[in-house]
Amino acid sequence: MNTLADLLETGTIKLDLKARKKNEALQELVGLLHRTGRIENPKATLNGLIKREKLTSTGIGSGIAIP
Repeated sequence: MNTLADLLETGTIKLDLKARKKNEALQELVGLLHRTGRIENPKATLNGLIKREKLTSTGIGSGIAIP
């Protein structure tokens, strides 16, 4: 079983988001994942993340979230 640390890559972590709203932050992070080749369909990914956030937030506190 992989740990969370095994799955994270420095190129897909963003510490200085420009977004101020949740959906803007999701868009920014989806763009990052797309640019780094981690996802192929940013629109579908964003839609899935927005649906997931409606169920319950992926925020874990102190401005940190793992969508």
